Amino acid sequence: PPRPEISYRMGVSHATGLPDGCADIITCVQALHWMEPGGTFLEAQRILRDGGVFAAVDYDWPPHTLSWRVALAYDACMARVLSHEAARRNTPQRWRKEDHLQRMQDSGCFRYTTELLLHHTEDGDAARIVGVLLSQGSVAGLLKRGMSEAELGIDELRRVAAQELGDTPHCLPQPVVSESTSTAKSGETGGTGHGHRAGGPSE
Repeated sequence: PPRPEISYRMGVSHATGLPDGCADIITCVQALHWMEPGGTFLEAQRILRDGGVFAAVDYDWPPHTLSWRVALAYDACMARVLSHEAARRNTPQRWRKEDHLQRMQDSGCFRYTTELLLHHTEDGDAARIVGVLLSQGSVAGLLKRGMSEAELGIDELRRVAAQELGDTPHCLPQPVVSESTSTAKSGETGGTGHGHRAGGPSE
């Protein structure tokens, strides 16, 4: 049911339309690679209160199946997807996830930056692995444009996953990477930032 304390607004990462200093926490889940970094970090600095946190979360896809055959089939499929994407015009720009932390440090918008490496597990079978692939925006976009599953290698992934995993649930380790930064106060000059990695289990 609708909750009166929650509201939704249209906006973009570099121009949210929100007032200065209105937020304690900003979260960005599986999306920062689509956002222009400079404008996004400046906007986060503007709307966060002093000491507020900007937290960007990414997952290490796909979940590990402990089957090298499934891993190779998944990688081959994604290689085809990226190749088809690169051949098309007007492909949206994306920024490397591996460089998120460095860009945050270089932006000068944050007093402190750190990368946390977390981990959890889930139960999944062949359908889960194929479902993870189909949830990727790049895959869904190509399928909507009329490309077949055979052209993208999805049918081969289905075959290999069914052979290796079947419909029996398996434990799937899932690393999670979270870059979390604390913003500088409005008008305060940000430094180059500091960063380190810390690891631990997640619930």
